[in-house]
Amino acid sequence: MDIRKVSKAVAGAVAAGATAPGVMAVSIPHGVEAPWWGYVLAGVVSAVISYAGVWLAPANRPTA
Repeated sequence: MDIRKVSKAVAGAVAAGATAPGVMAVSIPHGVEAPWWGYVLAGVVSAVISYAGVWLAPANRPTA
């Protein structure tokens, strides 16, 4: 498997993993009660940010 063909997806997965806890912490701080849909909404926002990051990233193009 050539990592160059999937590097955009790998970068998106790393970005998603790095930003998801931050989005949840900022959206619903510790000690604050939130309804069940608040957690669902925070998860959806995190997924949209991750998807947008991968979609907007430059495409993998062969250099030579």
